[in-house]
Amino acid sequence: MAQSETVPRLRRDPGYLEREGFEFVAPNGAVYTTSSPARLAAVMGGQMRIRQRSGPRNALGDVKFIFPNHMNIFLHHTPSTSLFERERRDFSHGCIRVEQPVALAKFVLENMPEWSEKRIVDAMGAGVSSTVRLAEPLSVLIAYGTAQVKNGRIHFLMIFAAWIASSAPLCSSTVVSPQQ
Repeated sequence: MAQSETVPRLRRDPGYLEREGFEFVAPNGAVYTTSSPARLAAVMGGQMRIRQRSGPRNALGDVKFIFPNHMNIFLHHTPSTSLFERERRDFSHGCIRVEQPVALAKFVLENMPEWSEKRIVDAMGAGVSSTVRLAEPLSVLIAYGTAQVKNGRIHFLMIFAAWIASSAPLCSSTVVSPQQ
């Protein structure tokens, strides 16, 4: 994503870095908040990465739920909540947007009573990253539907047809609800 989208955008519009809260991160963890041709080249060559700082503009929203998987997929909130009103849901880069992040966090943290709803909401709004490790592992099953029935007729979802045809990694978004 950085190589195909962010670097070309930064080359066209250097102010994009500051406006969107991006920063460069070197392999040693050093952080740089200004762009340069050398840093852009380092990202393109895999020697640096670009990340977006926490805050209201962060595309991952206020919280992300990480779980072990070989495709590096995770669940995350989004500031673009209007996307949940659309029928198409393939707006992500391989991760899954969560419509009700507080409800999911309460479900995930139910065996950790110190994590009340208020504490969850406060942590999500703090504007700083923190990690909460579960005391007990939680099984995660993600099921994607490639077809649906509407008014008695079957409809195939285009994102899946394209994915199946190309055998590319799945890039789709869906609503995740702990009540399901």
